[in-house]
Amino acid sequence: MPISLATVFLVALFTTILLIPLLISLFSSKSLVDRKQSRKIHVREVPTMGGVGIFMGFIITLLLLLPFTDIATHRVELLTLAVMFVVGLRDDLIELSAMSKLLAQLLPAFLLVYLGDLYFPSLYGFLNIQEIPTWLGMLIGGITIVGLTNSFNLIDGLDGLAGSLALVASLLFGLWFYLQGATFYAVMAVSFAGAVSGLLYFNWQPARIFMGDTGALVIGFFLAILAIRFININELLPAGTPYKFQAPVALALAVLIVPVFDTIRIIVVRLLMGKSPFAADKNHTHHLLLRLGLSHAQVTLILVFVNLLFVGLVLLLDPLGNNWAVLAMLLSGAGISLVMSRLIQRKKQNLDAAGRSKQLQIIKNNRQAS
Repeated sequence: MPISLATVFLVALFTTILLIPLLISLFSSKSLVDRKQSRKIHVREVPTMGGVGIFMGFIITLLLLLPFTDIATHRVELLTLAVMFVVGLRDDLIELSAMSKLLAQLLPAFLLVYLGDLYFPSLYGFLNIQEIPTWLGMLIGGITIVGLTNSFNLIDGLDGLAGSLALVASLLFGLWFYLQGATFYAVMAVSFAGAVSGLLYFNWQPARIFMGDTGALVIGFFLAILAIRFININELLPAGTPYKFQAPVALALAVLIVPVFDTIRIIVVRLLMGKSPFAADKNHTHHLLLRLGLSHAQVTLILVFVNLLFVGLVLLLDPLGNNWAVLAMLLSGAGISLVMSRLIQRKKQNLDAAGRSKQLQIIKNNRQAS
């Protein structure tokens, strides 16, 4: 009997909603909270490790609604996801250095590539390259997995932001898998979307719990699985199949554009400033938008809207193939970054001018009083 995706979503949603209050109470009692630091923008100590609720809600839903044979068939993907969950949990409990965390992510990524055959047998015309050696396809696959995993870890800096972007991506991938008859991946994606939505109920501004690295790493790793499967399955579809895309690499990138572009931009900015790419700072895209006076919720909604605009852009350019679509995204992203920088600079100038004007008025009033 076919599984209703609405049922999958609702089961994951309500399972997570039931779990999160228990986790908030547990983590608060054990002082497992996000400590205030100079580089952080929150002023309260909030329970962290909400990713535990996402992972548990997701897994419980799969166990309840899917046959064991389906789960066994895809055991490598689920087990490596569990390993990444443990890496995030370990980092939330006892913070790892940036390098240690990166090295720890290589194990599940390697297992997923090698045992789960999650790699790129071809670049599908991207950069005018088709077939590539298996070792190179596996290397690119591993870099993609680790890169996406960390991109969501880096973007997780505002209430509801990483969860909202993950919700959009999961639903878009899930819809496509459903339309192509890839039932297991459709159920996985929609179940994950439901679990993320359950956390968002408590993570929206003002957040009552943060997802922590436990959540951010699991989200990035999971979406890497969906993105690579989407690209490879799309290529195997016969010509003329509905919803077979000519620019699958670009479309997968568009679905994940906000964390990917932010990661690339922040690395470039740090290198230009002579800093380590692993150094923490407040130069992420969401930090720039906050400087314009926007709230967490407003920044999140703007970035979700931008995410959907990029997806729409690639869908329009799909007949042109991967190269033109990716180029259009890069130029659009660079343009948006320049506009944000200009707006921030103008606001700073206005504030400085207002400050000087106020100081002059104070001096004038003091002279008149004397």
